[in-house]
Amino acid sequence: MSRRALRSRDPGGRGEYPWDIPFRRAVRHLRLGRMDPRVLEQGRVWVDSASRVLPLRSLSDAHLENVITMLRSRAVVLLLDYALAAGLGRFSPRLEVPLRKGDADSVALEWLTSTPLWLALHREAARRAGRSGPQSLGATARGAWVVRTDGPTVVVDLDGRRVMAVLANESDPARGTVWRHVVVKLPVRIGCPLVVEPVPGGVGEGDGVNARRVVSLHEVPAAVATSDQAIAEHARTVTRLSSGRSPDAIATEFRTRQFIEAATDVRAVWAALDVLMHRHGVEQAALVPSRLRDCSATVNDVDLFVQSRADVDLPALQREVDDVLGYRVAITTPRSYGGHAIDDVADHALPLAPGS
Repeated sequence: MSRRALRSRDPGGRGEYPWDIPFRRAVRHLRLGRMDPRVLEQGRVWVDSASRVLPLRSLSDAHLENVITMLRSRAVVLLLDYALAAGLGRFSPRLEVPLRKGDADSVALEWLTSTPLWLALHREAARRAGRSGPQSLGATARGAWVVRTDGPTVVVDLDGRRVMAVLANESDPARGTVWRHVVVKLPVRIGCPLVVEPVPGGVGEGDGVNARRVVSLHEVPAAVATSDQAIAEHARTVTRLSSGRSPDAIATEFRTRQFIEAATDVRAVWAALDVLMHRHGVEQAALVPSRLRDCSATVNDVDLFVQSRADVDLPALQREVDDVLGYRVAITTPRSYGGHAIDDVADHALPLAPGS
């Protein structure tokens, strides 16, 4: 994969993109994968790489996380694109462009974190993570609660007198959903140890969660508590949103940290790529470490793996994907991986769309 950080996103120049009309109307004319940097000047909507205008509250948790991750990783490019477009007179900037010298990453990140969009995204993340929730659960508390501790995240079912320890980055939603029948000693207070005891006359135990310091408390909405898996996934989401952990940071032999970072670059324009997949009749797409098919590939090389029952014009799809990304990510099919079974490929893959 021949990668560049990101090519300049001046969307087509003054003659091809309607800079003179309001931002919310202009973005309808963006080409796939392009970005109008004026999105940073406001805090109500996100414009994805398929030019869809989405209210921040309509984003799924995974999409919200993906946007925040993408902005953070591309802070330098976003600042350059904003300064370039403003300097060329495309629009009258509402944000001050920093002039001081220094480390580019630090300067860009400081600028990004002061933009209205960034602040609004984090207000939304904080709202979802419930950081303004209760400081303690008293004797009258009822229902199910996600209790973040300095160890595992714990789901406490006060009515059912049971707890479930949840791994924040577990990739299989069916795992980590084992309840332990215990008595949780109330009150449960932030900053204090979580104390659990066996049910009188029972054999329940709370190894691994007992005496862990409580970091935050989040009530499980009744609409979420439809199954053990749904509760566990909600607990993972709350943990990620409140702690900043990546939902895909689960390493395997091939899914290395470097691969995950490279895949995040591709995911930045997943909405545009999803449009291309549908346009070419692709039924499933995933991001796969290139080393599964090519032992000479580097640890951060990414394949765009596609599956379809119908024939796909791969050369045409490759050209359009290259245009959206600005660099080459090889498009592969099940035949590309030789002796590897599809299940083996899936074990190391990441979904193209965040949260899918």
